[in-house]
Amino acid sequence: MKNRVLILLIVIAMLAVSGLTTAAAAGNTDLMALTTGPVTLYASPSESAEVVAELAPYTTVAVLASDPGGQWLEVEAADGTGFVLADAVIILNIPLLAPQVLVSTNRTGSVGLFAEPDFGAEIVAMLPDGTLASVLGTDGEWAYVMTGDGQTGWSVASAWAPAAEDLQAATIVLDSTDQI
Repeated sequence: MKNRVLILLIVIAMLAVSGLTTAAAAGNTDLMALTTGPVTLYASPSESAEVVAELAPYTTVAVLASDPGGQWLEVEAADGTGFVLADAVIILNIPLLAPQVLVSTNRTGSVGLFAEPDFGAEIVAMLPDGTLASVLGTDGEWAYVMTGDGQTGWSVASAWAPAAEDLQAATIVLDSTDQI
């Protein structure tokens, strides 16, 4: 519950501060979300509104705006633009100033990173013990994480522990002309 409240506050702050509606009108939105299950996309922020589309579980959408109460998000999906309930999505790219939960694997051996929160889903990667990641969201006993190299996927939340408080993490991006 705390995680969903934090995400909602981040979305509201982003929308209030960044002029997201203007950016979206120009076709440039940086706030992305992932549906946590099958989600109905409505024409307006009401469950009695016309249905635009039914989004499959784990569909990536662009967040365009939020209603004043924060209960609904206006999103753009491949199937169209409309409104979804805010608690039906996980915000993927949390703004830089938002607090991030940094974790490391706590199992001997490796931890599976899955395409969906299901042991039967495609395995995206096997992460060795000590791998660091940011928790982007949770769905039941599963955590949606992003590793330091930008790899994302679902993993059992119990496979992770808070990283050491004195740990400093940084992302370094090099282009073809940079040298180390």
